[in-house]
Amino acid sequence: MEAKERLDQIIKNIEEVIEEKIDLDFVDTDEFIARYKDGKVIISKGCVNKLNDDELAFIVCHEFVHGKRGHIDESDELLNECAESVTNSLNKIWDSESGFFKKLAGSVLVGAIGYTGTKIRVRSMSRDHEYDADKMAVEIMEKAGYDTNGARSFFSKYCHTDQGFIGNLFSTHPTGQRRLGNIS
Repeated sequence: MEAKERLDQIIKNIEEVIEEKIDLDFVDTDEFIARYKDGKVIISKGCVNKLNDDELAFIVCHEFVHGKRGHIDESDELLNECAESVTNSLNKIWDSESGFFKKLAGSVLVGAIGYTGTKIRVRSMSRDHEYDADKMAVEIMEKAGYDTNGARSFFSKYCHTDQGFIGNLFSTHPTGQRRLGNIS
């Protein structure tokens, strides 16, 4: 069975359970792509070809949940709020009576703190979204008749491992081990 046909069948099985249509954007590339954007679950041929049906059902459900729960929109709103806050702070610095170098130093400091703070806030929210999408995806895939061990095998095979303190601090996705613990 071709990758697209296989994916369509899995989506059909899931749609029967959720009683809703999943808008799919199938990308004909060998690159591994799975995400939700602009109201669509985006899955690549490379993703389909690397996963078994249970793992693929988990991924489809996981990305669908991100869209259904508004996770992507919520993260975008937070990014916009943070960007506006940094812009307002920069405007205050440059509108002040301070000399050029104090303004420049203040701008660099505000930019660095704003960037770091934004990354940490978005990371925290994003990880919560991942845990939420994982749990809901497992529930949906089970109702659709897929083996929930597909989620576990996906995490074991494909999710990144511990990246050390700094790497984990800025990563938007929890490690596979933490995600496994969340759905068990």
